[in-house]
Amino acid sequence: MNLKKHCRKICCNRCIPVFLIVMVLFALNPYPGIVSGEDAGVAKLQVQVGERKVLEQAAVPEQNENLNTVHNQYSTMTENGERKTILGEGIILSDYLKALGINLEEVEDIYLYWKEGAPAAFTGKELLETKRYHYTDQLKTEQDTSIAESGTVTEQTYNPSAGIEVPPMLALRSAVLNEPEENGDALDSTSGLRLCYGQQNPDEISSAMLKGNIQKIIVILKEDSTYGQKEPLPTEPDFKISIRVGTDDIKREIPFSFQQLEQFEKERQYYTSINEKGEPETTLAEGIPIIKLIESAGVDFNDVKNLRFFYADGLDSSFTKTFLFDRKRYSYPELVSGDLDDGEGRMIDKSKESQEVMPMLALRYAERTDKSLQGWDAISNKEGIKICYGQMKISDVVSPMYGYSINRMEIVVTSKINETEQAKTKTIDDNDVFGPAVSEETGDRLDELPTTLAFNVGYFGLEYLPRKIFSLEEIKSLPRVTQAYTAVDSSGKVVMETAVGVRLKDLLAAAGIDRNSVDKITFTFTENREKKRLSFSRGFLLDTPRYFYPNLPLRWNGSGPTAGAAVDALQVDTIIAFRDLQQQGATAPDFYKVNGYNRFKLIFGQTNTRSETVSRHVKWIDSVEIQLLGSPPDEKGNSVQNASLIGAKSKGTPSQQSQIPDKKLSSEATKETKATKDTEETKATKEPEAMEATAATEATGSSEVSQESLPESSNAKGVHIYEVNGMTEAQIPVARDHNAAVLFIAIGGLVLGGAGNRFKKYKGERG
Repeated sequence: MNLKKHCRKICCNRCIPVFLIVMVLFALNPYPGIVSGEDAGVAKLQVQVGERKVLEQAAVPEQNENLNTVHNQYSTMTENGERKTILGEGIILSDYLKALGINLEEVEDIYLYWKEGAPAAFTGKELLETKRYHYTDQLKTEQDTSIAESGTVTEQTYNPSAGIEVPPMLALRSAVLNEPEENGDALDSTSGLRLCYGQQNPDEISSAMLKGNIQKIIVILKEDSTYGQKEPLPTEPDFKISIRVGTDDIKREIPFSFQQLEQFEKERQYYTSINEKGEPETTLAEGIPIIKLIESAGVDFNDVKNLRFFYADGLDSSFTKTFLFDRKRYSYPELVSGDLDDGEGRMIDKSKESQEVMPMLALRYAERTDKSLQGWDAISNKEGIKICYGQMKISDVVSPMYGYSINRMEIVVTSKINETEQAKTKTIDDNDVFGPAVSEETGDRLDELPTTLAFNVGYFGLEYLPRKIFSLEEIKSLPRVTQAYTAVDSSGKVVMETAVGVRLKDLLAAAGIDRNSVDKITFTFTENREKKRLSFSRGFLLDTPRYFYPNLPLRWNGSGPTAGAAVDALQVDTIIAFRDLQQQGATAPDFYKVNGYNRFKLIFGQTNTRSETVSRHVKWIDSVEIQLLGSPPDEKGNSVQNASLIGAKSKGTPSQQSQIPDKKLSSEATKETKATKDTEETKATKEPEAMEATAATEATGSSEVSQESLPESSNAKGVHIYEVNGMTEAQIPVARDHNAAVLFIAIGGLVLGGAGNRFKKYKGERG
């Protein structure tokens, strides 16, 4: 068999099946990328306010009782200079838009889309305001339906250059005719939806009228249009006062409309502050002194314990009476930018050191800075109601705590209870709590909050013995740390942690433990009603510099820090907190809302602005195990309990001690003890190997630390090194048409496979 025969067989055996496959695929979708048949559907109407879609429906249903059907003639010139007449039966465009509730003055643009070809665009003025005409090439003489002065019916000749005014129409049935062939019976619906709109002059080419089968109409309304809103946007917020006695349920609520708040005797006052950017800021406020609101609710001011304000976005803030009223607060004239009057017509005297001010519920206000010298004429309620209060010293940052859009003020008053009931209260001071607790962050429940913290000490492979059990009172008697911490949670959001507690290194010292002899620290805590354990190396918790980044919440773009996030970083200690407050999205700490519902809690700072530390801030800790370096001085390890400072008298450096083998333990005992320890950790929460590896590396200068070390490593613009050169360019794959690829691969495989087989057979016959 020669090569030609093989080629013919290839064509017959392979190409014909391939051709049949291609034909079947083409029959299923003759025009790839174009929706046809029932999928195309009827013409659609879409109404947008700016770029926001507010309505989408079938365009102009034929049966609509609210719209009258009219007949009209329209004219246009073609590119060839011929005049065409369009007969139309349909709905006047302006009537249709009004039936949809659209204000014609708000229409900005109208777009027409066809199945093929470019869309046509018209301004609202072109279609709805500009007069348009039907022109004809022949003079027409028709009877005038008006009555002349003589009382007789006259005939009027229409000048073709003047034309007959016609309104734009959405034609449901239409026909395009040459003028001599005008025939009203030619109307049909096969051309689908057509826009008929006439000419502005006899020579105008209105080509869009010649195209039928409109697929989509988009009506664009102006940005300030209220179309599509079920009800007008509220311009005046509602406000109510709630009264709560102690921890009981709300006893009474008093609602106020904004107009009712306006009836109170109002005052004007300016409040100074340093804002979150470190710049002086003045708030010009007009509103009601809060003390007058309390009196209006029939509450004895002496019974007020604290005030809580709720905002429209779901957040709230709480202030004690002591914080707002018992401490004098001031405005500082020297912080006021430029010349300004005090709201009563008197110019502010900047030579005065301060002026005492009272807290106010501001109904209208404006912020004034060096860059925005707004006056009293700029105050408004565009951001709702806010609280304003003064500074205690000129450097205080208070304005970020004012909030916006307050809709409720809760007054918490002290309960009137007898001495027996007073003895049953479970508080040591304003914020310490006892008994069962529920985590505000996770909803996890605990039957009884820990009131003691046990420190147990031992060596690897040996039993841990108790060293010191701290009571809550003992812990609170140690040097107290009140500090804010930033962190990133597992969802990639910044968390502000406000905490009151004691340094971990101070607790070690108080327990008589030498921190330099510590190898590992393990915390036992409760989670989901189970006891769990989490371990850290000493280097991770005590030796690695850690920071609070005050600018991080304002310099976070949702996926990472932006330039300036690490500026003004403050080094912080690792602490065991007995009060804390964890807030996602907060831009400033709130030391007046901390509570003891997470006692005792491990909290530490970040090594860089991306550090995800929230998951390791474990709460409800009841014991701490300290694993020491090396081995005990005697077989029984009595020094663990009896030495005045554990590990202080050990020989050699910590690193040397860790390398000394323990000859007093047999290999079998070591294996048995280690197996027991692994079993215990498996039953609880075994420490992830990656975490310990990270801790060990970090203590000696891990990649996490080297990405962003000390604040001095930032450049002149406040951008840390890792923010400049630590990123890698993402590679984005190019999207491809997988269906087409599969088709070509199939065809190629069939053809090449057949050719290959035939060629092999041919070679076999020749050989």
